[in-house]
Amino acid sequence: LKLRAELRLQKMFFDKRKARYISRDFNAICRVTAFVYIFDIWVFAAFRASARMSHYLRAVFLLCTPNVNRLMKALVGITNEWLSVVSFWMGTVMFFTWIGVTLLADNTNVNSAGMQVNSGFTTFSTAIYTMFTSSIGDDFVDNFNPTFTQDRRYG
Repeated sequence: LKLRAELRLQKMFFDKRKARYISRDFNAICRVTAFVYIFDIWVFAAFRASARMSHYLRAVFLLCTPNVNRLMKALVGITNEWLSVVSFWMGTVMFFTWIGVTLLADNTNVNSAGMQVNSGFTTFSTAIYTMFTSSIGDDFVDNFNPTFTQDRRYG
């Protein structure tokens, strides 16, 4: 019913203004989804099947709406910018990981609190994890506290 109402709305109002309310690309997908949805209801009513497809089909119906189509096009449009920001961030994490491992991998000193100075920087893989958690969360102080209390120059 919803699909018929939207098609009627398209014909009555938007076709006169030469505007698109429903994407013709998704029109066939919506019709097929409606038939599969009816089939799913029939199977459930006849056999009381435990597995249903209704939540997946509702998601497809949601993707058929024009506002979601425009949103998806906008998200696809910003993908290049998002990837450039993520690649810069990952490069920065890798660079400072390399610096941290170079400075701290061989340091076996123990600070005044009894913690090893190079905790989190013993190998390159543990240093990547330490720098990643430091860059995305509030653990920066906790990750670098043993090193910073031993020598302020590491900060």
